[in-house]
Amino acid sequence: SGPGWTACDAGLCREVDVPVGGTVELTAGLAVPALPVGEDRSLPVSVTVAGETSTTDVRVVGPQRPSPAALVVTTQPTTLLEQGVPGTVVATVRNDGGTAARDVELEVELPNAVFLVESAACTPAQGSQATVTCTVEEVPAYGSVDVDVGVLARGAAADREVRIGVRGTPPEARAVTTIIVR
Repeated sequence: SGPGWTACDAGLCREVDVPVGGTVELTAGLAVPALPVGEDRSLPVSVTVAGETSTTDVRVVGPQRPSPAALVVTTQPTTLLEQGVPGTVVATVRNDGGTAARDVELEVELPNAVFLVESAACTPAQGSQATVTCTVEEVPAYGSVDVDVGVLARGAAADREVRIGVRGTPPEARAVTTIIVR
């Protein structure tokens, strides 16, 4: 469609003067049916010039499946706590995938003498104060969510490690923050 095009028996037609041996560039916009996710098809397209028909196939590709969620947990290298004063360990859950992750469970391994205090997203594992589960409702595709884990350190001043990872992540692949208790 556009200036110079008119309706004819075969669709749209346009008369163009082309000198002998000359060329004309033709650009056509096509409306194609919606395809299911991941499917592609070849559709025939015909162009007729001076009674000569040329047919070619145009490949049409449906939308691609988004990549699955790919979660990575990070935390600050150190967290400073005052003995007996509640503090917060912040874990960032990043999704490098093209699909949102829902109901993500983080496992937080607390060292001796560090305890969970009130934390909206986190609860201690049954019968254990050392293992805490934090639930994140959704981590959007290509997005991130911060999870605040409220903790309290008791006992002598010391450095203690907290390991945080998505449930099922092996301990060596978990994020680690060193809690420095003063």
